[in-house]
Amino acid sequence: MAQGAPDVPELVKKYVLSGGNIENIVHYASIKGKKRQSEGKEERKAPVIYLPDVIEGIRRELGKDGIPFVENKKAPSWDSQQQD
Repeated sequence: MAQGAPDVPELVKKYVLSGGNIENIVHYASIKGKKRQSEGKEERKAPVIYLPDVIEGIRRELGKDGIPFVENKKAPSWDSQQQD
């Protein structure tokens, strides 16, 4: 990881996501990176996924499930949601 680069797993692991959610988030962020590359905004050989793309993907996925997106608060843990 580049010095000073954000630790993406640390920034996003507070969100409770299913495997399908994660797959959709990665797909969304990949499409955004590919679009930037095809528009000439990126000159690298492979598309680049940026943290804002991942965060927007999370926002979209949580919205589909009717869960409010709260970026700066710790989301409830999986264990606390399973205590019904």
